[in-house]
Order: sequence, then C-alpha cells, then structure tokens
Amino acid sequence: MDMKTRYPVGEAATRFLAAPQEMLIGADWVDAADGKQLEVRNPADGEVFAREPAGGAADIDRAVRAAHAAFDMFTETKSVMLAV
Repeated sequence: MDMKTRYPVGEAATRFLAAPQEMLIGADWVDAADGKQLEVRNPADGEVFAREPAGGAADIDRAVRAAHAAFDMFTETKSVMLAV
C-alpha cells in the first residue's frame, strides 16, 4: 500500500464530516465569534476533509462566562437534587 490508498468511509461519518461543525459553549452550539474556521486535513494526502470553528479570545471569554454561570448554579443546588 502507498500513502494514496483510500479507505472507505461509512455513510454516517461522511454525513458528519460534511455537516457544519460548531463549538459547544454553555448549552449552545455556536460558530466562532469572528466566523474564522480551521481546515482539517488528511495527513496522508493533505486533502481538506472538514472545517472547524477557530475559537478566539471572544469565544474563550464566552466559554469562561458560561462555565462560571454553570458552577454558580451547581453550587446553589441542594445535594438531594444532585443525587436524583
């Protein structure tokens, strides 16, 4: 086999890779705030097979705010509710 050998990719994987990818921040799936994307390349042949959001400083701030909000909510939850 050489580096150009192709392996079949299942239908579900093909659909997943073709779909727009987003970041999960808080409870929302979002694009990068500035709209930038990264190309994901197959290391064997350099072919672009997916694009991912390129999170930046604004996205980090958004994620940190969401994490703080979740932590605050978690710490205010009674232990009996956490056990359910």
